[in-house]
Amino acid sequence: MKNTLLALKVFILILFLISSCTKQNEDSDNSDPVNPNPQPTSIISGRWKVVNDSLANIGDYYNGGFPMPGNYIGNSSDFMDFKSNGEVNFKIYWYTGTCKYNLLSDSSISILQFQPTMHKAKIINVTSTSLTLYGTDTSSNGGVLIKIINLKR
Repeated sequence: MKNTLLALKVFILILFLISSCTKQNEDSDNSDPVNPNPQPTSIISGRWKVVNDSLANIGDYYNGGFPMPGNYIGNSSDFMDFKSNGEVNFKIYWYTGTCKYNLLSDSSISILQFQPTMHKAKIINVTSTSLTLYGTDTSSNGGVLIKIINLKR
């Protein structure tokens, strides 16, 4: 029974991750209405290794659904690569893709396809060797989802 439940949780988590970031058709509108003119800066541009990617689900964000909270420790093949053209290539866990990002200010970033938590994320630490992204969202039932991604060069 525990194995079946675990398999079901993993399957639903996979579905959530797949739906959170999809490949975009070049003709599709992938603009951010909050900031239609993205301004990526050199401080976050480039390839970063994923140290960890943590998720907290406080107050039952999805009313008993996923995602499950946890802390993923990055391995040597996990990365986020912020390009100067406003795209980020990534591999986190087994999931690989390319998404648009907009630097909203020196302390906030929007990664639309990493919704809901990274739509208006805070950059809470940035140096030449470390970057921390902190995103949060509150559901209609008052539950809070918190995501923190720690990166290093």
